[in-house]
Amino acid sequence: MKKKEPELKGVPAEESGAKKDGTAAEEAEVREAADGGENKEEKGSACGKFRNPEELLKAYGELEKEFTRRSQRLAEAERMLAEKEAPFEPTAEEWKGAVDKFFVEIPAAKPFAKEMAKEIMSHPELKSDRNCLTNALVRVLAASFRTPEQMLSDGQFLREHVLTSTAVKAAVVEGYLKGLREGQPPVVMRDGGQFGVAPRKVPKSIEEAGSLFLKDTE
Repeated sequence: MKKKEPELKGVPAEESGAKKDGTAAEEAEVREAADGGENKEEKGSACGKFRNPEELLKAYGELEKEFTRRSQRLAEAERMLAEKEAPFEPTAEEWKGAVDKFFVEIPAAKPFAKEMAKEIMSHPELKSDRNCLTNALVRVLAASFRTPEQMLSDGQFLREHVLTSTAVKAAVVEGYLKGLREGQPPVVMRDGGQFGVAPRKVPKSIEEAGSLFLKDTE
C-alpha cells in the first residue's frame, strides 16, 4: 500500500509534492552548474592563459623555433670570436687570396701596394694582425698625406701633375687673355731690377697667346 504523503498545514497534498519536486530540480541544476564550473576551471588552469591545448602547443612550437635561432646566433658569434682571437698564420695560398680580395674590394689601394708591402715587412706586429692590409694602407696614407699648400710648394709635383695638365694650361691662358682684354698688360722686370709695364700686345690666336704667356713666365 502506497504511503500517503503528509499534508502540510493549510496546503493541499498535491501542491506540497509539486514544491518538493521543484526544489529537487533546482538543487540538481545548481550541482550541475557547480560541477561544470569546476571542470572549466580545471581545464583553464591546465592551459594557462591559452584557450585550448592547440594554442598552447602552437606557442610551444614558436618558442622552440626562437630558441633554436638564438642558439645558432650564439654559436656563430662564438665562432667569429674564436677566429678573431686565433693567431693569424695564413698559408701562402691563403695569403695570396686575402691580398687579391683586398685589392678587389679597395681598388684605390693598388697604387700603394709596394709601400704597403714595405710597411708590413718592416713591422712584425702587423704580420700577425688579421687586418694587416687595412692597417698598412692607413699607415701609408697617413705618412704620404700633404696639405694643398705643401703640394703647391713641391716643384716636382707641379712639373709632373700641374704644368703638364692640359686643363691647367687652358685655364692659365684663358686668364692671361682675359687680362689683356681688360687692358691689363703683363708686368715685366727692367734691367735695373725694377718692375715696369710692358707695351700692350694683343695676340691674334690661341697659339700666339700661349707663346706670349710662356715668354712672360721665362
